Amino acid sequence: MENPSPRAFGAPPDRKLIDAAIEKLHGILHPKRGPNTKGYKDPGLPLVLRARLELMLSFLRLYAADGYTGWGKAADTVAKAAGNGAWMSRRVREWVIEYIKDDTHLPHSQYGKHNESVLDDEDVSSEIHLHLQSLGKHISAQDVVNFVSSEEMKRRLNLKNAISVRTAERWMKRNEYRWKPEPKGMYKDGHEREDIVQYRQHVFLPLWAEWGLRTRRWTKKGGEEGGEATADNKLVVIWRHDESIFYAHDRRKLRWVHSSESATPYAKGEGKSMMAIAFVSPDHGWAARKLIRPGKNRDGYYGNADILKHATEMMDWLDEHHQNETHVFAYDNATNHTARAVDALSARKMPVNTPGVGKTGKNGGVQKNWLIESVDSSGKKSKIRMRDAKFADGTPQALYFPRGHPKAGIFKGMRVLIQERRDRGANLPDPTKLHAECKNFKCPPGREDCCCRRVMFTQPDFVNQKSKLEEHCEARGDADATDTGVDTPVTTTNTFSNEFSLSTEPE
Repeated sequence: MENPSPRAFGAPPDRKLIDAAIEKLHGILHPKRGPNTKGYKDPGLPLVLRARLELMLSFLRLYAADGYTGWGKAADTVAKAAGNGAWMSRRVREWVIEYIKDDTHLPHSQYGKHNESVLDDEDVSSEIHLHLQSLGKHISAQDVVNFVSSEEMKRRLNLKNAISVRTAERWMKRNEYRWKPEPKGMYKDGHEREDIVQYRQHVFLPLWAEWGLRTRRWTKKGGEEGGEATADNKLVVIWRHDESIFYAHDRRKLRWVHSSESATPYAKGEGKSMMAIAFVSPDHGWAARKLIRPGKNRDGYYGNADILKHATEMMDWLDEHHQNETHVFAYDNATNHTARAVDALSARKMPVNTPGVGKTGKNGGVQKNWLIESVDSSGKKSKIRMRDAKFADGTPQALYFPRGHPKAGIFKGMRVLIQERRDRGANLPDPTKLHAECKNFKCPPGREDCCCRRVMFTQPDFVNQKSKLEEHCEARGDADATDTGVDTPVTTTNTFSNEFSLSTEPE
């Protein structure tokens, strides 16, 4: 049996408050039909709530009828009449006192506790994922369909028709959503995936160790030990880029709870959100903090263009205040950070043959050319070429036939591109003996010569294609990119007397 609440045994409310509560409760339970109609209508209340309000009204009427004396006795009588005992007597008094304090506080039934989970995987910051987060934990493929099928999203994603539920289900599966019982216990993620381990052990950690040798080091008492300066006598300062989302209904869910406490109503959903974006370093603390309210009808969504603008603002600030250091910007591998330019090198959709030679597609038809669709900020579409690739010696390899060629301006096709590299000394298989692509592009593990697409996919210039963020930082100033001495997609550029580098952290 729960312990009595102290508020239930305090002094009874003033009789005027009692009379007002009786009148209000009567109005809730017996609402009038209308100004010119006799009788009452059904209040439409849940059965449990209606029964509790009836108990409260009976208790107050009995207390008033006895001359506003015998507060506890009246509650005991009503509780016994309802077939209950001391526990109900206490609860009725608590409900009445709470109602008199706030007439919107009705004794709704609360069965169980609300289990709200926050999808806090920061590696997935796409707009669809952010939308799903705002819906709570009970999401479905139809939620993805509704979001993507909005007119704004169809325009931005260049969709003519709404996507199907099956398409949404495949998207959810690719993004690690699974239809299964809610997981409990030990946290499990993909940190031990083979590709993640490979990147962490052979790319990220060696690079991080190299930067670490050149950063300031601190004693346990906070003193500076120094570090190995760069060739130009500059120490390295690592700035971590942080994005955090806070919700209006964020709350602590674990605490010491007394046995007398009962379930209380929680606000539904996670509420409105606020995103905080900033850079932080152990040397200089926080910098370039921004606050936005994500949402279609609020500040919009924080996309790749906003990230580039934020990086520019940070570099401007460092140029002004910290010119005598080498600054490294460390981002995680979220899709917003690793997004590539529209014309960036990618073998994923390249046709194997020169367009106009043979048939393509399930319905046949001759493909005229292979171009990339680009959409500007106003939504205007255009077709552009993919940028030039590079041979092993660094000279450009045009992906389209040059002027004067019978097929001038036409995409060469993967077989022609591979053969050109073979002619320049590359040790590659004969493309005429390769299929365009292994089924579903699921090539045998460890093979790089099984199909034309895998051959192009694993070429150094395609593998080392930089993100828009890397290219944006590299293009700043008038200096060339310097060699870090590490085989990893990290760019370093000098701007005025400052140096900026870009690194990506593993998931």
